[in-house]
Amino acid sequence: MTGRLGATVTACFAVALAGAANLPAQSIAAAAAREPMTLGSYDGRTMPAEQFRIRVPAKRAGSSRTITVATVRIPSTARTPGRPIVFLMGGPGVPGSVMAPIPPYFTLFQNLREFADVIIVDQRGIGRSEPVADCPADQAPPVDLFTQRERIVGFVRDRIAACAAEIRSTGIDPTAYNTIESADDIDDLRTALGVEQIDLLAFSYGSRLALMYAQRHGDRVGRIVLQGVNGPDLVLKRPAPIGRKLDRISELLRQDTAWPGTADLRAAASAARNRLAGGTVGLMARAVNCAADRSASRWAPVRQESESAPFGNPIGNDFLTDEFCATLGYDPAPVEFAGRVTSSVPLLLLTGSLDATNPLENANDVARGFVNAVSIEITNAAHEALPIPAVQSVIVDWFRGADVRGRAVAAPAPRFAQVEGLEERTGGRADAHVHLSAGQAEHLDSLLANGITVVRDCGGDMAELFRWRSEIAAGVRRGPRIIIAGPTLDGPKPDAQYRVTIRTPAEAEAAVDSLAAAGVDFIKTHNALTPAAFFAVVRRARFHGLKVAAHLPRGVPAWVAADSGVASIEHAAESLVASPIYAGIATDPEAALRWWRSPAGDSALRRMAGTGVTVVPTLVRYEASIQSAPNAELKAARAAFLPELLDLVNRVHRAGIPILVGSDLADLEGAPMPWLGPAREIELLQAAGLSAAAAESAGSAEALLRWLAS
Repeated sequence: MTGRLGATVTACFAVALAGAANLPAQSIAAAAAREPMTLGSYDGRTMPAEQFRIRVPAKRAGSSRTITVATVRIPSTARTPGRPIVFLMGGPGVPGSVMAPIPPYFTLFQNLREFADVIIVDQRGIGRSEPVADCPADQAPPVDLFTQRERIVGFVRDRIAACAAEIRSTGIDPTAYNTIESADDIDDLRTALGVEQIDLLAFSYGSRLALMYAQRHGDRVGRIVLQGVNGPDLVLKRPAPIGRKLDRISELLRQDTAWPGTADLRAAASAARNRLAGGTVGLMARAVNCAADRSASRWAPVRQESESAPFGNPIGNDFLTDEFCATLGYDPAPVEFAGRVTSSVPLLLLTGSLDATNPLENANDVARGFVNAVSIEITNAAHEALPIPAVQSVIVDWFRGADVRGRAVAAPAPRFAQVEGLEERTGGRADAHVHLSAGQAEHLDSLLANGITVVRDCGGDMAELFRWRSEIAAGVRRGPRIIIAGPTLDGPKPDAQYRVTIRTPAEAEAAVDSLAAAGVDFIKTHNALTPAAFFAVVRRARFHGLKVAAHLPRGVPAWVAADSGVASIEHAAESLVASPIYAGIATDPEAALRWWRSPAGDSALRRMAGTGVTVVPTLVRYEASIQSAPNAELKAARAAFLPELLDLVNRVHRAGIPILVGSDLADLEGAPMPWLGPAREIELLQAAGLSAAAAESAGSAEALLRWLAS
């Protein structure tokens, strides 16, 4: 790794290890640091909690270094709580703490705390634990990365090797990130909590960690719930379950009388196979999985099934070969589990009937070692089923000691929406800058009725927006497709709604992690962010594969934001006009506009065009501000400025920078109704010099969806 990101990684590890180099690993006490906090959900609920950190050996054999494992403890409301319930998230590489604010998970933890403390763990190397062992990208991938499977694997292998070398230079062995060490971390956590036993609630990879804990510290665990089961020698994914999942969804499609399209998804998948490719993750995830058992007896059926499976061998298996894992120091391949996990601990296994990642046979394999195992298949559920209310109910009952054998658990049957022909049926316009939460729900129906088929919400009540989107998809509410950012990331502002306040780069990264885990479609920033926090947002969003739409912060010119990887710049009257001022080359808006008309301004626009950034001018928003001016003098000044603004937008267009139509009208007095905003914006773009065809294209659903997918 080179450049700023490499230096950041080095500094992160150096700070986390400072002062801990000479402590004997076997004699380190699991001393805890506690800090009160309020845990909030994205739908506005709160619970008292505390950050709870312990220091543990980086590697319990042959190392004197220590690292920090961070948790969030939610104290029970019971007078005499039971055993603490420790939540182990999956991935590997997803911090438990980013799941807590997500409303369904918040509800689950809220219900569990009625009878026990809930401990949410950020496993070593991720989240709030230190040092963080992620491998953020410090260069763009090659344009031909996805043309061949071998290119993907080679690119990831080279990046992981560079990151592993960087981590070794700080005195940490990358092989310290493994399930055995993490299981011992959990027992150090139990010791720090001062309890004899804990219960375990685990999802996906977390179930492998829970099983390792049961094997190494079996007398210290009371009851276990595993959802999406992974276990000994199950890290390699067999291809056959993917085909079975497609067959089951095809059957559901055939049962849906409203579905007019094909119902043979296996055939459709096979036809599309050569167009599919994979992605990248952090070092912690690769290290943990390379430490897993990868026996020849597991590889054999994987290779056999790959010949006939719809997508062939799952690409994740290519990151588990001996050649790939040798880059992390695993040569030869390690042995993770000491045979099958056997125990009399009560174990509940929950598997979605549509889970092709960790299918039912995984749960059946693990259950053979537990004499008190109960396995439930969740009808219609896919891999992640913990947010489903019926699943949460059975989990709560299980931890309370109830007998749940034979209980039928189901998710609602999926509904299938046909999007082919949507543009023709509704007119196919889009609004790339709305704030639906500032308006009324009935606007959704009116937007669709007036030809707006897609909107991009740039800051609102995330729970409300996701609910509306689900209701629209289910057919119980009419409305356009909603592309969701969730709350805007901004600096401190009094009384600002639908914002996450960010003061530091660390807070910026944590906020992006949380929003990514919540499933947002992109990240929206506002102008009170510091430049350092803003660039941290952009870097972290890129790590998660999320675009950033920026109302530029003070101090960051448009061309610098574009160079950093911002996908769209919002508001010509603010972000663009202010950019020369932010750069220190103009002192007022008039001077800024003169600069944009200069050769230097033209050069800046050409530079921006080369980055692929899009501009959303929101001219109609500025026009509405003319009408709402508090006095005649200001109204005249704003009106006189409009032609200058239109000229700047014309220069943006002539430089080859894509433009999208956005209204931003929800909170402006005197503005037209929301569904009229895009039409007026298109008229203003034509007044700026765009052809009728170019202006209409900027306001099309196709253009906005192309921005999202590009």
